Amino acid sequence: MDADLKYKVEVLQEWYNQNGKPWTRTYLIYGPSGTGKSSLVAATVNYLSFDVYDLNIKEHRLNSWL
Repeated sequence: MDADLKYKVEVLQEWYNQNGKPWTRTYLIYGPSGTGKSSLVAATVNYLSFDVYDLNIKEHRLNSWL
């Protein structure tokens, strides 16, 4: 990550901390099979060196699971 971008991220993180906001991002990616959803996520997290958590909601359809 270049120095300017890193500085901007640090400033934003500090602003979130000072204002009591969580510094998190959550995305719901949906669409028909074969449109590149998984590839998009894999490429993005690889590029950003992030961790990704995959939740298959088909397995947990009952409210008791949520």
